[in-house]
Amino acid sequence: MLTYTTENNIVAQNSGDGLAGQSGVTVRYNDIWSNGLNYNGPLPGPGSISADPRFVNAAAGDYHLQPSSPCIDTGNPDPAYNDPDGSRNDMGAYGGPNALPE
Repeated sequence: MLTYTTENNIVAQNSGDGLAGQSGVTVRYNDIWSNGLNYNGPLPGPGSISADPRFVNAAAGDYHLQPSSPCIDTGNPDPAYNDPDGSRNDMGAYGGPNALPE
């Protein structure tokens, strides 16, 4: 059986499933919040949260995190995933060693 790991993501405000899958999916260090059904199949694992990520302006397409976001410095704690500045990675597209530029 294949196994997959889903981590360091933010999945928010979808009308359908936030995260769906089969057995063999490891889910950790994600924020799955306010979806039609947050989890359909896999269950949240270590470091998983379900909280408003506090995007700067999602309506305008700005998915940067506000300073008060619960997703800042809460991604996988392994140093291999650290942000470019060396801090623990943020969940979402703007965290981790390959983070999108600010």
